[in-house]
Amino acid sequence: MDKAPIVPEPLKDIIIRRFEAGREERAVYAVIAEAFPDIDGKPYREYEDWYKGIFEKSSSFEPEMLYVAVADGEIVGTTLCRIYPEDRAGYIWQVAVRRNWRRRGIALQLLLTAFGEYYRRGMPNVQLSVNKENPTGAHMLYAQAGMRRRSQIDSLSKDL
Repeated sequence: MDKAPIVPEPLKDIIIRRFEAGREERAVYAVIAEAFPDIDGKPYREYEDWYKGIFEKSSSFEPEMLYVAVADGEIVGTTLCRIYPEDRAGYIWQVAVRRNWRRRGIALQLLLTAFGEYYRRGMPNVQLSVNKENPTGAHMLYAQAGMRRRSQIDSLSKDL
């Protein structure tokens, strides 16, 4: 980002804010655990594994960079972000929106909010990884947010 990203317009009846540590971890996990199986059809990992991997083991995760979308008092979307200050780079780790709340601009709003904070912190480069075959159309969302493909990795496997 060579200039400040656009400030997203508020969504009707949806609030984007930082998550509240110590209170909302399970609600954030519930959104991710619902959304991620839509990518590959596999159940998402258990809460304890997810929590430890993010809140206890990751040195690049900052809870201040975890945003939630709240509607009717319920967390309906989230994005978790990593920070790599030595590279002046941010990394979008997870973006998830509950099925019934998709196609309303929530994921885009979450991304633009994170972009603004990265820019404010002097991190002009934001990255993420996505499966181009993701059936949720995530790669189109990222393009809409102004991201572009930098590299491609092909992963091959064979079931025996």
